[in-house]
Amino acid sequence: LTSRYDFSPGFAIRGSANNGFHAPSLAQRYYSNTGVAPTQAYVQMSPGSPGAKLLGAPDLKPETSRNLSIGFVFEPANEAHLTVDAYQIDIDDRIINSEQLNNSLLGVNAISANGVVIPPGVNASNTYVSFLTNGVDTRTRGVDAVFDLRTVLDQVGVIKWVLNAGYNRTTIESVHPAPGVLAAAGLSLVGPEERSNLTTATPDVKASLAGTFFRGEWDVTLRETYYGKTEQVQGYGPYYTYETSAAWITDIDVGYQFAKKLKLNLGANNLFNKYPSKVPASVYQNITYNYDQYSHASPYGINGGYYYVRLTAFY
Repeated sequence: LTSRYDFSPGFAIRGSANNGFHAPSLAQRYYSNTGVAPTQAYVQMSPGSPGAKLLGAPDLKPETSRNLSIGFVFEPANEAHLTVDAYQIDIDDRIINSEQLNNSLLGVNAISANGVVIPPGVNASNTYVSFLTNGVDTRTRGVDAVFDLRTVLDQVGVIKWVLNAGYNRTTIESVHPAPGVLAAAGLSLVGPEERSNLTTATPDVKASLAGTFFRGEWDVTLRETYYGKTEQVQGYGPYYTYETSAAWITDIDVGYQFAKKLKLNLGANNLFNKYPSKVPASVYQNITYNYDQYSHASPYGINGGYYYVRLTAFY
């Protein structure tokens, strides 16, 4: 259900309400993986595998959602537009990866049921198993705003400005109970790592301001993007929290149309080669867990600057 009411040619409010579903994908239903290190082993089981069934993993079912939004559209002047929308998204039976379950007897039995052989050097207490499951119900609330403006500089050229800003936060409304065999062993489907993946591993705030200057065959785009801080929990117990500080990332692109069907662009993504905060050395040097130097959930990546030259041919 959607609706819009125009108070004037330059101002309107709008809203919508809808429900939906997302069926489990083939990868979610059948993906599996085995990783073996010198002192530990980790097995990702497909939900329908014999090992997962031994742990009581239920078959995956569709996620269902309910969405509400309300906002307004405003044209304060010619060549200027502003939209602001607030929303709430409830997802039931959200498909997540279970906690990395560590129980010597259950883990070994489940791994054996899947036909996986763990090397003798790996102690049973260092075996971890997980599977995808409809583990939680979540709620996401947020606000998105977009403002665009076109500025004419007489005989100099034209600048198109675009400002995007968004805030959202996800909370876990309920955690589904673990299957009986896991509950009896004192294990839960959702642990600190998965909680952080859902609630703190992406920034609450992201905003960008871009300006594109046009003059004849030239166009130049400069974009500044702000990412709020994030936190991600990793580990098998003990757990470690990796914080990625808030950051400003600069992108630039210069284009020149030197022929009717040929255009050359030079540019950079992350112009100033910004990297996220490093994982503390005390964690990175921990041989048992062998972590990366950077959190893999960094919103602007871990590879620093990307610089390019691009030639485009139009047909």
